[in-house]
Amino acid sequence: MPEHIFNLGADLDYGSFGATATGRYVGKRYGNDSNTDTVNGVQGSLDPYFTVDLKLRYKITAWATASLAVTNLFDEHYYASSLAPGRSCYVELGFKF
Repeated sequence: MPEHIFNLGADLDYGSFGATATGRYVGKRYGNDSNTDTVNGVQGSLDPYFTVDLKLRYKITAWATASLAVTNLFDEHYYASSLAPGRSCYVELGFKF
């Protein structure tokens, strides 16, 4: 369990447009009881990291929304036992019935 964890986010709407941004920090974690595994950046380590996720959306109609989401926006490289995924992008089209 890391000593420090925090999330910070903002959600903004302006007419038909909207945006959500989230920052996530996870401090150093240890894989043994004596907390002696202090090496970072290698396979098997549990690195501290900070990532930012961003989602932009546009309300097309009252029942349809299009959005673009980017996770790990700044392509942070860290190990969570194995190498964590880098930046990912997603396009979404949502409908309300």
